[in-house]
Amino acid sequence: MKQSIIILTVFFFACAPPQQEVSYQISEMYKMGVENEKIAYIMSHAYKGIRKSDLNETDYTRFWLFSLMGLRRIENIHLQYKNGFLSEDAFERIGMGFYQTPLVREIWEERKNGFEPEFVTFYEALRDGEKWKNSSLLLYWPLLMPRLDQKYIF
Repeated sequence: MKQSIIILTVFFFACAPPQQEVSYQISEMYKMGVENEKIAYIMSHAYKGIRKSDLNETDYTRFWLFSLMGLRRIENIHLQYKNGFLSEDAFERIGMGFYQTPLVREIWEERKNGFEPEFVTFYEALRDGEKWKNSSLLLYWPLLMPRLDQKYIF
């Protein structure tokens, strides 16, 4: 009996976390933005429409890597959704406004060939869908950030 309870407990915790994992992954990206002034600065300006040509090579590479973390996170959510581990609600937590910025769109166009074709089609439909127009938890990111653009020159 005791072994059955242990097995059920392990099974519960092994199966329950996917929705929590999505929240954790999002929190980790927020944390990186909070702790890294350069990423916060570029993110704030991404919402203002900057493009790759507005950044030096190092800053672009930093933001490229940060953005790819998010894109791989969405890919992971898609795989879990496709395999029945997550509901469609998981896509409402990803902060789609970030992925709709011109800078992240440029990154996507450069790197989408590194993703499975099925995911590319899914992601572009998700990103460009009416449901996500001007909606995002990250939409208000620039309002939460200090005015780094006035304090620092990078």
